[in-house]
Amino acid sequence: MDNSPKGKSATEWTCEYGECKETFLRLPWEIKQGAKRFCSKDCSIKEQQALGRWGRKSSSPADPDSPKKCSKCGEEKDRSCFGKHVNGRDGLMAECKPCHVARTTKKYKENGGYSTDWRFKRHGISMDIFEEMLKSQGGGCAICGQFTNAMCIDHNHSHCPGSYGCSKCFRGVLCSQCNMAIGILKEDVKLFEMAIIYCS
Repeated sequence: MDNSPKGKSATEWTCEYGECKETFLRLPWEIKQGAKRFCSKDCSIKEQQALGRWGRKSSSPADPDSPKKCSKCGEEKDRSCFGKHVNGRDGLMAECKPCHVARTTKKYKENGGYSTDWRFKRHGISMDIFEEMLKSQGGGCAICGQFTNAMCIDHNHSHCPGSYGCSKCFRGVLCSQCNMAIGILKEDVKLFEMAIIYCS
């Protein structure tokens, strides 16, 4: 009797994450379509983290005390002057925070702002207020410091319970992940504290 998944002939496969040598069963269609290359989701995530943009292997971690050269202005600056970036080879953006803010602000103004003005109007703010807040945050998310192409307008839901707020309850600019995270935890400080205790 065939005990392989779905009763089909399976091949014993070695996890493709470099540091893992675990073996698992892989079905013919999974091999053909390039699916299930890792023994677990954890190994899949680790492999993605080890890869830089375009599938290149990340370089070894840079010395945190060494300066970093901005790709825009060409100046060598302290690494604290660069925002975080998940796809960066050293975990940082290629351009410094001032250059990043200047470039994105110029780009948005040249294009007439963001795609439409509705996202600002629904929160009772203008694009200038949004950009000023983003600039005051160092050009990134108020929580994690990263800048993405999907920055969110965050508001105090105790003041305006719905999906949209007003100028009085506008709190800051968050990346989509951090915005979702505080929403899932219902913006409850006690839940945040319990989560910290659980993860520590």
